[in-house]
Amino acid sequence: MSRNAGRAVVASCTLVVVVGVGVIYTAFLGDRVAAQAIPDVGKFRAGSELGEERAGFSGRHRLFLFVTPSSPEWDALTSCLQSPEVVGKMDNFAGILIDPTSERNVEPILRKRDGLQVVIRGLNGEFFGGLRSGFTCDDLATLLDSVNAFAPFTEKSPIYSMLLDSAEPINALKRQGKVDVAAKFVELLAEFEGSDSESVKRAETELRK
Repeated sequence: MSRNAGRAVVASCTLVVVVGVGVIYTAFLGDRVAAQAIPDVGKFRAGSELGEERAGFSGRHRLFLFVTPSSPEWDALTSCLQSPEVVGKMDNFAGILIDPTSERNVEPILRKRDGLQVVIRGLNGEFFGGLRSGFTCDDLATLLDSVNAFAPFTEKSPIYSMLLDSAEPINALKRQGKVDVAAKFVELLAEFEGSDSESVKRAETELRK
């Protein structure tokens, strides 16, 4: 990541569309994207499919960052993504790392035509902003501040909201023979609520029964 600031591109705000439980089920049961060489970093997870699952579950905006681990900017980017300036602004975002050599069809127009390395979209597909290659960590923090200012509100998926109050959805999924789906929801709940959350502990206990 160079010292020359990239130009931020910011779009107007729209309401976030709530993703229903059925949509999330479909994502969980679909085929996985081939494993990528790119590792998870901080609050960012690798791969578009997992990214869509996490965004749909949490109701957060999708924050795509395109980079390969072999890139000269990799070390600077990973330091930036784990910095307090960025981590502290991620509450409204699901960070998604994309290796463009593995997933060529993710945002190809904005990447190739506009040279964007960062793309932010709402769950309904609305473009909220982006950064061109060469951006600095300050540029990313500023972009997150801008999007948080005009699109601050997110809405949890129905299953997320239910799991905060009760572990019954996990029990219901187990009765339907969907243990893998139940385990995925518990994993996502732990990611966004923290392992010390009473809701997470309750769901984990129900899953182990």
